[in-house]
Amino acid sequence: MKKIILATTFLTCVLIPTVAQAEMATVMAIISAVFTTAGTGFTWTAFATAVVTNLALGYALNALVPKPSGLGKGYTVNTYGAAQPTAVIYGKVKVGGVIFYQETTNDNKYLHSLIALAGHQVQQIEKVYLNDEELTLTTSSNDSNGLPIYEVSSPTKYAGKVRIKLHLGEDNQAADATLASESSQWGVDHKASGIAYIYTRFEFDADVFPNGVPQVTTLVQGKKVVQTGSSTGTYSANSARCLADYLVYSGIATYDEIDNSLFTTATSVCDENVTLSGGGTQKRYECNGMFTTDSAPKEVISGMLASMGGMLWYSQGKWKMKAASFTSPVLNLDENDLVSALSIKTRNS
Repeated sequence: MKKIILATTFLTCVLIPTVAQAEMATVMAIISAVFTTAGTGFTWTAFATAVVTNLALGYALNALVPKPSGLGKGYTVNTYGAAQPTAVIYGKVKVGGVIFYQETTNDNKYLHSLIALAGHQVQQIEKVYLNDEELTLTTSSNDSNGLPIYEVSSPTKYAGKVRIKLHLGEDNQAADATLASESSQWGVDHKASGIAYIYTRFEFDADVFPNGVPQVTTLVQGKKVVQTGSSTGTYSANSARCLADYLVYSGIATYDEIDNSLFTTATSVCDENVTLSGGGTQKRYECNGMFTTDSAPKEVISGMLASMGGMLWYSQGKWKMKAASFTSPVLNLDENDLVSALSIKTRNS
């Protein structure tokens, strides 16, 4: 029995760090099977067969699980890093971010954090949450650059303990003047140009923050998309417009390489108002998602196309797109148009 226990312990130590999390249950099932088998005549042949069979099934099942697409691969909670891939946000999304600077001042009384939300200018940071509790923000004053300084008025437990400032990520945005005035490390040259971020200052209070630093998330209206033939970006969640913007933003295409006629048609389809059964209307197709800059373009494009049930193809020097919608038939085909009899070839099992 001692040999069996030692063998089981060795199996646990070797396999668990190297298999996917989804396969933990398979490994535990094997270990359980070892003890069960021991009571009825344990053999290494049976044990090895069980290992190979169960792990093979585990890997097969894991391969069948769909992988997350590029659109949706972003920061939903706060993470730390000075060189993390930046996030790109289209439409309206609740996001976390990368904490790229942190400092304490006043003998650790205050914790200052800068949290990057996106690597581009956003339309608006609409709401702020601490541990999923929505905050009510009140403007207490403006800094020397005219940027509002917000205090929390609700929930009341955070009143006087949390200060927040919002930076939308303009290319010419100035460094946070309030942090620069209170920090010996962060100065006026630290502008974080082109980075949408939130600045938070927490005052230490074990009763208000019993579990440590809270998770900060925000509801963001994302990237300003540029219409073809224009150099000015405007916020839009229209799936066709977001896709066209991404093709240019990623360097895949120029606006001259996007078929303007088909693009305009797809944009109109996405903008159609659809009547809801419960009353009111909504746009037919919108793209509300995020991804990081290390995502494969193919995955990102597939996610955007899925948001409008669309297609994208390259033909005659132009990128062409179509949003899912009914189009009137232009030609009727029947069996008289077939050049041969029907032949059906089934797909392999």
